[in-house]
Amino acid sequence: MLQLWFGEEMIDEVCWGKVSCAQNLPKFSTSPSDNFSYLRQPNGTFTPEIYHPEINPEAILDTTPPEAPSHCGELVITEIYSHYAESVEEQFIELYNPTTETIPLDLCKIRYKTTQFDLAGELSPSSYYLFQDSALALTKDPSTFNTISIVNSSGDILADFVYPHGQKKGTSYAVFNLGASDETWLQTYSPTPGAANNY
Repeated sequence: MLQLWFGEEMIDEVCWGKVSCAQNLPKFSTSPSDNFSYLRQPNGTFTPEIYHPEINPEAILDTTPPEAPSHCGELVITEIYSHYAESVEEQFIELYNPTTETIPLDLCKIRYKTTQFDLAGELSPSSYYLFQDSALALTKDPSTFNTISIVNSSGDILADFVYPHGQKKGTSYAVFNLGASDETWLQTYSPTPGAANNY
């Protein structure tokens, strides 16, 4: 019996000889002179084909899975606003797409502590994305380092950002000179949610 499984689900099976299954084929010959194989037709039935030991390279299907798109892995966190002035609803996390391709955000999530937040829509090249959620509740001025992560739909962490103690009320923590050798994070009294950072 030969079975094909996807996760915990058996999606196809073929057997031969005395075993009973969905696709029950006659017993194969053991003589090299008259051996044959079974070929599944488009209608799902199997027909015998003369077996040729010489493999035709052009007949081999490429079963290499396509390279998974990095997508979320290209996103970067460029600004956070945790120590709000009046209300926790002011808090935000800003993402940026530094690539030349549009990133589908449906494949991405933001994780803070034990909570994951779904993203939606698309982010164009060299564009900013403003994320706000009433359930986000970032620690205003953490006594220890707090981590914000970008994860994919499987929960794999693709990028981490750690913001430290020392946040001041009404300031955001933002990156400047992104991607350059002198890239640095600074507190600024001029938060710019969804736009280029301003110090």
